[in-house]
Amino acid sequence: MKEDKLIKEINENNTSIELTTQSKICPAIKEEAIKYAFNKQDIKNFERSKVWNLGRFDVGDCEIRKTDITILENGHFNIVFELHDHGTLFGDKYDIDINLWGPPPYDELIMTWKFYRELGAGDDQTNKIESVDPSPTIKNNFNRIEGANRILGCKPQY
Repeated sequence: MKEDKLIKEINENNTSIELTTQSKICPAIKEEAIKYAFNKQDIKNFERSKVWNLGRFDVGDCEIRKTDITILENGHFNIVFELHDHGTLFGDKYDIDINLWGPPPYDELIMTWKFYRELGAGDDQTNKIESVDPSPTIKNNFNRIEGANRILGCKPQY
């Protein structure tokens, strides 16, 4: 049985309200209903950065516990995301998109990272991605990048 609930999610730096359908049916795909503005902009060693700290996001048995995104004006980036599988018998396949968006109303998709992961039932996984080379897309669009969101797909391993 599906039940619609208005959920107010508050994490450390972002506040959002989204209408979601609470469902444990797999396979499923869900996109965050909002695009988060970056939390802070820092200037360190004459290099500007933008930071997003996104909280819990789940579909079926698949959960992203948190996502931290940092982009630098020179095109380098760091992404950290923590996953958890709520399954008890079978694990799940995760299909994750992390998107960067242009200025409001966030209708221009500037960049997408795609990640595919598999977790066993009850498993946790922390993923850290650091750029080796600068991204020309980030470097050329740094001043225009203002929003970020995630899309999470979940399929059982069986």
